[in-house]
Amino acid sequence: MQLPQAELKANTQKLLLLALLDAAGSVLVGVGLYGKFAEPPAWLGVLGDTEQTNYLLAFGGATMGLCWWRFIGLMRECKRQPGQ
Repeated sequence: MQLPQAELKANTQKLLLLALLDAAGSVLVGVGLYGKFAEPPAWLGVLGDTEQTNYLLAFGGATMGLCWWRFIGLMRECKRQPGQ
């Protein structure tokens, strides 16, 4: 059986929100890695500070992990058949 149309629309909106949050986490991880391994950039001085880049990596990684955890839960929910 398929999910009702209202549930499909709600799940689609949740997946869109998760994609946006995951993209933000990816950007944070990317900027953190850039600050960690590149020369101290002139365009953003905070990336020269190791502690700040560690915070970016930690927060971005946690955001990405939580988004994937929720994504897997939504996919299981969509896959689940009624009565199982």
